[in-house]
Amino acid sequence: MLKFILIFILVVMLVRLLLRLFLPTIVKTIFSSLQQQQMKQQQPSKPEGSVFVSGKPKKKGSLDNDGEYVDYEEIR
Repeated sequence: MLKFILIFILVVMLVRLLLRLFLPTIVKTIFSSLQQQQMKQQQPSKPEGSVFVSGKPKKKGSLDNDGEYVDYEEIR
C-alpha cells in the first residue's frame, strides 16, 4: 500500500512538472494559429469596388409566378 501511494505521488508530481514545461508552448502555438486564421479572414480577398453576384438571374415573365396582383390606391 505504501509503495502504491509513493508511486502515485511521483506520477502526479511528474505530470505537474511536464504540464508546467509544455503547456505554455502548446497554448502559444494554439493562439498563434488562431491569430493567423483571424488575420486571413480580415484581409479582403477581392480588390475594393469589385462586385460578384451569385445565383441565376430572374426571368422577366408573366405575373402568374409572382402571386396575386393588387392595385395600389393612395388613401388621404
